[in-house]
Amino acid sequence: MKPIPAQAITVNSSLEVKTTSHSKESFLPTFNEKGYYLLPGILSPERVLEIRKFLEEKFNEKFQDEDLIRDDTIPDHLCLYPELIDTFINDQLLEVIKSIVGDDFVLLSVSCIRNSFKVLHTDLTTAEGVGAQFFLRPDFNAITIGIYLQDCNDEGGGLFVVPGSHKKRDPLVKQRQLAKGIGVPVFAKIMRKMTGGRFPKYEDYSIFEKEGINLPSKAGDAVVFDMRILHRGSKAVAKRETTKFALFYHISASGQSCDEHIEFLFSEHGHPYLREPRNPEIIKKAAQNAGFTAI
Repeated sequence: MKPIPAQAITVNSSLEVKTTSHSKESFLPTFNEKGYYLLPGILSPERVLEIRKFLEEKFNEKFQDEDLIRDDTIPDHLCLYPELIDTFINDQLLEVIKSIVGDDFVLLSVSCIRNSFKVLHTDLTTAEGVGAQFFLRPDFNAITIGIYLQDCNDEGGGLFVVPGSHKKRDPLVKQRQLAKGIGVPVFAKIMRKMTGGRFPKYEDYSIFEKEGINLPSKAGDAVVFDMRILHRGSKAVAKRETTKFALFYHISASGQSCDEHIEFLFSEHGHPYLREPRNPEIIKKAAQNAGFTAI
């Protein structure tokens, strides 16, 4: 296997997780058809408040002058803050992860965000846009888990998804190219020049959002979704008064596509922090204590 992120961990096949209501029969058909599944109550209300306070301090240390419109990201939070390990090593999460990707999986990358309201994308749009093709391999099986620390409401704070879009090729790869002027038909070039770029407006993704929905997540809930699904942060329709926090985990089943995915993450197009000095020993120990085999 190729080198992998220092915090990547695989499940020890002997690890047993507590049985919950999230059996394969109860959620897997929904996940396969829609491309996502909402897991309620992953974190207790008390733990949510503790993590919110903790992240508020950490984000304020790293980013001054919070702006509720601007989004900030702290990557690699498990290595930086191992006290957050319980947000991933969680019986309910592990049961669902193993049901989807199998007993042997790799935690590819992690990050926590503040006030993120990014445009529509998939978690593979950027990779495909620079020529990566690991997701086309038949063994590709990768998911993202988002844990939300506030209710999804009129201020945003949750996830918007387009159900079923994971079963189709990503339309945003071509759309991004067109927005950059790549492959634009001659007539469209003329129209864009005449209208100051207002028509055709390739930067407008609303046509791809018509079938989308805001998931009704509550503070402490998790959303598990296929990396290929179209999604974004839920948009605010009211003035934002509350800071929004979420933690994300990207996971892949072990295999050839996973190896190539890891190579991409370490490339110039991947995550720069993975190529920087890091100290994963604490998180490795925590993972081992929970029954994982750290790699």
